[in-house]
Amino acid sequence: MLKYYIPTTEVCINSIKPFHINLYARKICESHPNENIIKVNWDNAEEEILKIKNVYPILPFEIIKKRKGLKLFFWNNLFLNVKQWKEDLNIEIKTSWREYKPTIKEIMDFKDSDKSIQYLVERGLNVSLLIE
Repeated sequence: MLKYYIPTTEVCINSIKPFHINLYARKICESHPNENIIKVNWDNAEEEILKIKNVYPILPFEIIKKRKGLKLFFWNNLFLNVKQWKEDLNIEIKTSWREYKPTIKEIMDFKDSDKSIQYLVERGLNVSLLIE
């Protein structure tokens, strides 16, 4: 039986209080999606952040190259800039999924219409019931 899951993505940078971003879309699937953890340090920062930007183009942080090395800066004032030549970098991006009971509107707005229809049929709703 299909279930509807909502992602929660937390970003923790250098052990500072985590903040949340919307990195993944909601899912309808039979098995629980695996928890996803991405660890970023100065060695893999450019490639990991580039991978994430391909999925989620508007991140609250950005990495740029400077003459002395890499610099991570933030769009809000929660954190100071992190510079490669001054301090270590430890980013943990953790995505967990929780089961959710969606409304009919949320199911109808879901991007995969085949899964939406299957979800509704499994719960006893078919076209004739929705038209009445």
